[in-house]
Order: sequence, then C-alpha cells, then structure tokens
Amino acid sequence: MVNFAKIEYYLRGICFFAHLIFALIMVAVTEATKPLEKIIAKKYGHLWEGVFHMDCLQDYWIHYGFCPGMFATAGINVHVTFQCQQPKHSKDRKVVMFTHGSNLDPPAVNGSFPFTSSFISKKDLFKVPLLGWCLKLTGQIPVDRGDLEQAKKSLDEAAQLCRRENRFISISVEGKRRRDPSTGPDQLLPFKKGPFHMAKKCAVDIIPCILKGAHRLWPPGTIFPKSGQMFMEYLEAIPGEEVEKLSVEELQDKVRKIMTARMDRLPDEVVFSQEDKPWIYFIIVLGFLARVSIIFWSWILF
Repeated sequence: MVNFAKIEYYLRGICFFAHLIFALIMVAVTEATKPLEKIIAKKYGHLWEGVFHMDCLQDYWIHYGFCPGMFATAGINVHVTFQCQQPKHSKDRKVVMFTHGSNLDPPAVNGSFPFTSSFISKKDLFKVPLLGWCLKLTGQIPVDRGDLEQAKKSLDEAAQLCRRENRFISISVEGKRRRDPSTGPDQLLPFKKGPFHMAKKCAVDIIPCILKGAHRLWPPGTIFPKSGQMFMEYLEAIPGEEVEKLSVEELQDKVRKIMTARMDRLPDEVVFSQEDKPWIYFIIVLGFLARVSIIFWSWILF
C-alpha cells in the first residue's frame, strides 16, 4: 500500500531545501554584484539609491519572498503577534533575543520582523558550502561556542556593528537548540550571559521573542520539517535606558521571567496530518515553482 503521508513529507522537504538553495544562490549573486552598484549609482544617482538600492531589494526578498516561501512550501503556518511597537525605520536599531528550539527559528524571525537583522550564529554553519559563504556575505557573525575568548570577540563585533551601522542584531539567549520539546515550566535552557553583555554594550532596546511549535515540526536530528503550525510573539521591549542601568544578572533574570510567563500562554504546537490525496503533490510542486518564478523575475526586473 502506498504511504501518501510519507510521499508528501519527502516531497515538501525536497521542495523546502530546493527553495532554500535557490534563496542562497540569489543572495550570493546579489552580494557579488554589489560592486556594480557604485558604478550604476554614478550614472543614475538618486533613482538608484532611492528605488533600486541592492540592500533594500535584498531585505525585501528575504522578508517577503524567501522566508515566507520556505514555510509555505513546507506547509507551515506561522502565527505572529507583536506586543511591542514595531520598528518603523531600518536604522532604528534593536537587539532581538529569541528562544531556540529548531532550525526554523532564524528564518521565522527574519520573515516576521519588519527588517532583516544580523544573526549571531555558531561557527560550524560558516563551514557549510554555499550557506557559509552567504552568511559571511550578508554580515552574519560567527561565534565559537567552545572558545570563550573568541566568543567574546564575536559579541564585541556584533555590538560595534549595531552601534556603527545601526544594524538589528538577533541572538538566541539559550545559546543552542533545545533537545527537549517546548513544554513544561522548565522548557527553556539556562540563559547565556554573552547576549546580555552585548546588549549592554549596544545600549539599545531589547525585544524578547518567544517561539513555540518549531521544535515539534523540525526537531534536531530529523532531515525535513513537518507540516503544522508554529507561534511567535514579540514581547514588550526593555528600553535601552533600563538595559544600561541593570546589571547583566538582573537583565538576564528579567528577560527569562518575561519569556517564561508568556511561553505557557501560547497555543500548543500542532502537527498537521498528511491526508491520502495524491492531487496535493501537484499543488505543492506548482506552488513551489510559482514562488520561485516570482522571486526570480522580480530580481531580474529590478
């Protein structure tokens, strides 16, 4: 007997990674052609800077194309709630501290937050072909979790990037993915002090972000994500003045209490059941090709 659920799972997974690879190639090409921007800007001046600026286009593709497209391809519905005031300008720098239970978390943050940000990512990711190159090109910051001194230098670099270039910084307060499901009163790992040292050096608002459901949809050790729902909530921001005033330990404790209080209020994770409907395979592939085509032609035209 044909296992339609397994066929759908693998088909969605293959399309998910194909979409990811396509996105990485597009980002790499965009970054590689940035030197041409200065040449074109001299000729077209304000038209290029105001309308066709590569950074703006790349942020637009990531926010409205790549990240939502990957989740749609995988059959994942992301429900996002903002308790804080959303940033209105790309230079309105913030530090986003998010919980981390799955590899779905970073693209979920990038796809839901109004502006793309620089992530503090583990060093091993930068060794992955294509992915590592794109991470370097787009200003992501590697951190060696096994080398304390090197990790401190990476966080100092992130703080300088935030202050100097007014970049948004996103970092996991747990330091790594959880290996246990996101349930129960002690669902979060102990928070690392590094993110809070960095936030104090940045002297900007901290926006706590909690995610629920991603672990069950794509737990560590599995190849492809499952279809289902995940929930995100951006909590009330901690003002920069308060960040500067509190000690690292006080700030760490405050953020943990805020996150823990809200985690149990989010709906439970839901994994969709795959139905025995062969026609859905056509819809999956057609939807994937349509999304990729729209992103590609928008890149060509602009």
